[in-house]
Amino acid sequence: MTTQDIILLIDRIRLITRLCNGEYRGGRRYYFTCLELLDTVSRLSDKGGFVDYLEAKGNTRTIVDLHEALCGFLDSSTEQPSQDTPRRLSGMAKERVTLYFYPEDEILLVLRMENLIENCAAWLDILNQYTHKEARPKARPMSQGKARRETETAAASGQKMTAAAARLSSQALQEVKKELIADGLIKDGRWDGTPAEYGELVRHLKDDCGVENRGGYAWTDCRPFAGYQGSDKSAQNAITSNQGDIRGERAATIRRICQRHKVS
Repeated sequence: MTTQDIILLIDRIRLITRLCNGEYRGGRRYYFTCLELLDTVSRLSDKGGFVDYLEAKGNTRTIVDLHEALCGFLDSSTEQPSQDTPRRLSGMAKERVTLYFYPEDEILLVLRMENLIENCAAWLDILNQYTHKEARPKARPMSQGKARRETETAAASGQKMTAAAARLSSQALQEVKKELIADGLIKDGRWDGTPAEYGELVRHLKDDCGVENRGGYAWTDCRPFAGYQGSDKSAQNAITSNQGDIRGERAATIRRICQRHKVS
């Protein structure tokens, strides 16, 4: 697999995501490529070649873009009934791609989409395992003493910490992190929830715990705190489209933890 293959893969995945989301308004330009588009992605599904590329090239900008594209497709165009079941094409995405493509090909189209979802989930799993392996020493929960020493070192060397980073390294917020770990939302230094649940965490860290930068959400600083490796855009979209609470038991757990440490 070459860099050009991955760039083509990113382009195709982003296009399919736009089609599934109803964001593409290109008329009939892709009418004749309904299955060819999916086959292009399938032809690039050489997992062994992908692993070899990662080992040779490392975590390049292209790989970061691929990770973003994969997360965007899986988060916005698929659904997962439970943590123990595989992802499937969402009803709305199915309706839209069937509308864009040949309606009489619906059964074949859904089969191809399911294969695409399986491939994308596998690529994302490989990427997450690779980046987790590379970042594992940095992803371990930080002790209070170490957090304090790093804060002092940064200050002594003239490095400017953001207000959110300083707040997240405080003892109060490290207690929040311990509770997130105890409830299984962070496992082995990595976020184990969905992007929507991560968005709920960022929202309530700001609203309840005072984690913010200039009055805004601290997306960048919260990533290492939670060990989140998904798409910020997906997390942002989730809380933007849900002005109320994110549904689910795990989201409710996040709110309870943050509210227990609410800044008075």
